Amino acid sequence: MLWSHDKELTINVTKTEILHITSPNVFKTGKVKILTHEIECLHVQNPQNWSRCDCQKYTKQVKFFKYLGVYIDENINWNKHIDILCKKVSLCAMKLNNLKWVTPTNIMLQIYYGLIVSILNYGIAVWAQASATQIQRVQRLQNKCLRAVCWKNKK
Repeated sequence: MLWSHDKELTINVTKTEILHITSPNVFKTGKVKILTHEIECLHVQNPQNWSRCDCQKYTKQVKFFKYLGVYIDENINWNKHIDILCKKVSLCAMKLNNLKWVTPTNIMLQIYYGLIVSILNYGIAVWAQASATQIQRVQRLQNKCLRAVCWKNKK
């Protein structure tokens, strides 16, 4: 806490979250705790009295967070990101299935590239390192969307 005070940095405890990134094979010994004090406390009290201070707050520890549209979890296995990605693509697949009866193939292809491919390509350099099972989930949904786009029994 003194370091951030000396550098004139303040931590907003209500907005700050801790993500403890570890290997799934490593046993976690407990929560990571960062104790903060309000700026007035640091200027008024001396460091020996900080343990009795009533302005102390701990930062919240989370299992995942969203950074630039990509969900990062504590084991960096991309499960949370792919779950959310699959929900988005599944919703788009349902819309494509409804449109396949009344929309020409060239328009369906534009909708596919506009909705589904843009969702899948965002952050792919990061989440493409996910497990084969997770990638298969995404591939199945993509195939489902392409089947709706290439529907042959149109008017």
